[in-house]
Amino acid sequence: MTTIIILLFFSFLFLISKQRKAVAALNLSKNNFQWSASVDSTSGVASSLEESLWHSSLSKKRASLLKFSKQTRILASEIFESYPHFLSLKKVTFGLCSVKKNDNKVDHCIDLYCTLFKRVTLLSFGRPTKSFYNSKESASQQHYGVVTEIPILGGCLVNNRIRKVKDEESTNPYYYGRLRFELIIQDLAKEGNKNEFPYTARLKTQIIGYKSAIVGDVPVNPLRKLTYLSTQRLVHAYVMFRFHAYASSQIIDNVHEKAIDHA
Repeated sequence: MTTIIILLFFSFLFLISKQRKAVAALNLSKNNFQWSASVDSTSGVASSLEESLWHSSLSKKRASLLKFSKQTRILASEIFESYPHFLSLKKVTFGLCSVKKNDNKVDHCIDLYCTLFKRVTLLSFGRPTKSFYNSKESASQQHYGVVTEIPILGGCLVNNRIRKVKDEESTNPYYYGRLRFELIIQDLAKEGNKNEFPYTARLKTQIIGYKSAIVGDVPVNPLRKLTYLSTQRLVHAYVMFRFHAYASSQIIDNVHEKAIDHA
């Protein structure tokens, strides 16, 4: 019964997202959003990758993002960590989802549940981890990045039956999958760039190793695979499209404000 409810829930979200397809297509070129998703029929593991590339111009002063790289990366990590709360925004899931912190667990668990069936937890997220890095490929090419990962701990959209088969692996926080967010900043001002963009940024989001309840156990039933690809996969792509737009606007606006303050 629960599975049927969840499928209806995601089908409903999918239909709404289809209604907004025209609007999304108009905005797609603004940040070059691209996505792909698949299910491995052998392992039953689902994965996805979403990418967007965006530029920002601080007029012709060509202010370098280097001045704000630390603050920008901290802001990006905060936005990434708040992703479970982003899912509860009415403009994203139309009031059908909400989140709450599960104080009974020591792993900083945040539960995402359906507001129509409050006892049904869709997904449980664990404590985020983050890391910062600098990558200097040459004297004129330098990249800055931040990576945040959020483990998926459970929920009715997770194939919890796997735990019975491989209980020894259930202590792995990434056992049921994880969300990965990465912001890569490339300083173009240091590379002798002549155009109006002092930097470019690439936002990458991924689902890695996700064990879906809809996909089920291996060997994967073709009908269950098709159901996942026709519902949850498309809903996730829609949500990530909104998240990429939200994250890029928050980060770019923050950089512009700091550039004005330092002008």
